[in-house]
Amino acid sequence: MPNVDGIETILALRSRDPDVRIVAVSGGDSRASFLALDSASDLGATIVLSKPFGPDALASAVRSVLAPREP
Repeated sequence: MPNVDGIETILALRSRDPDVRIVAVSGGDSRASFLALDSASDLGATIVLSKPFGPDALASAVRSVLAPREP
C-alpha cells in the first residue's frame, strides 16, 4: 500500500467505522510480520492471517467477516 502501512489503515478504518470488520494479512514469516499481526489484532483486526496461507483459510476469513452478526 503506497504511503501507509496496515496499522495506519486499521486505525483510519476504525476512526470512520468502529464496527467495520477487518482481515489483516502479514507479508511473511519474519519477526516484524508477527509483531505487526499482534498489533493489528490489538487494534481491532477481526481476523489476522500470516502468509503463507491457503485459499481455504482466506475464504474462511472472508466468510467470517461477511457473515451476519448475531444481535
